[in-house]
Amino acid sequence: MNSMSAKRIDDLTYSCEVGRNVMGQLIKARFDKLSIVSTCGSNISKLIDERIEKIDGTAKYTVERRSSTGDMGKYYRSEVFIRSKRNRNQYLLINFHPTGKGKRGEFRFEFSPQHFRKKELNTLFMWLGSEPLLGEYLFQLLKSAWVTRIDYALDTYGLNIDDYFIHLKSASKGKVNKNSSDGGFGINLGSRNSEIYASVYPKCDVGKDISDVVEEVDELGNVLVDVEQYPKFLRIELRYQPKKQKLLLSKINSMTNLLEKVIFIDTKVISELSALVPDYKELTLPEIKAYIKEKYPNKVLKKFERLLKKHNVELIDHQKVWDHLYILKYDLAILGNDALWQKNLREKWALKHGYI
Repeated sequence: MNSMSAKRIDDLTYSCEVGRNVMGQLIKARFDKLSIVSTCGSNISKLIDERIEKIDGTAKYTVERRSSTGDMGKYYRSEVFIRSKRNRNQYLLINFHPTGKGKRGEFRFEFSPQHFRKKELNTLFMWLGSEPLLGEYLFQLLKSAWVTRIDYALDTYGLNIDDYFIHLKSASKGKVNKNSSDGGFGINLGSRNSEIYASVYPKCDVGKDISDVVEEVDELGNVLVDVEQYPKFLRIELRYQPKKQKLLLSKINSMTNLLEKVIFIDTKVISELSALVPDYKELTLPEIKAYIKEKYPNKVLKKFERLLKKHNVELIDHQKVWDHLYILKYDLAILGNDALWQKNLREKWALKHGYI
């Protein structure tokens, strides 16, 4: 048994298989977080505010009304936190009463799709879209909603974090993160405020055993896992924060290909890199580049750029993998099927599938 951070444990049972890389390693993908905002006229906004404030808990969900917390406290005064009683990871956060800062939409919705099956997500939003809750107003908001953040997780079985130098095109910042509690490490690429930000870290797929594995977490946030029993994979998480109204929820399958931003550099570059920058170790490529700019003449920087091009590896077929995006949209259930935002179509569908 090995001690491992609970954050490095996952269940990819329902992730979408998107092919294999040139080494034959299986790749899966999914959306890990989705935040959307929407707007409407001031009169309708007040009506929706009143309805949100009256949402109460049920046999399935707990409901907590409170002042907006964290980063959203800058942009919204109030929030409602809805959570499943059966699965604490299934939540929906609704922010409203905007402060006027940041020119945000009047309403913001956030949840983590990976913790829901389609039926569970449908059930939640059909409940929220019923009377006397948000009713038809919810689906009006979805029609005009745009994405403010979406996390795309690309998971490759058998790939190790040090098999390649992994880089994010145009990223000017990078950092190696070491986990002191279990000895693992990951890397961050880009700025958290930039349009695309990447986190790369190793994980273990314990499948449906996850509820048993994470049942006992120690004071350091670690769990005991028989790592030889479960497959390991490398996660490349791409956080995409498109500019205002750049990506409508209804057009999520036309999202820009984030995978084209990911670069793999063969580790054969190490010997040449060591000669060029002897103290490069434990640095990400953006850090190495910044260090060269500061300490070396411009010709060294140009040589560094040539090295990266020379050892660039086309590990995955970016377009072929990205072509599976429509499946990830489908996994968003009613949120990924904009035809169901039309009342007549939704009512027929809901009656057929037992949602009403």
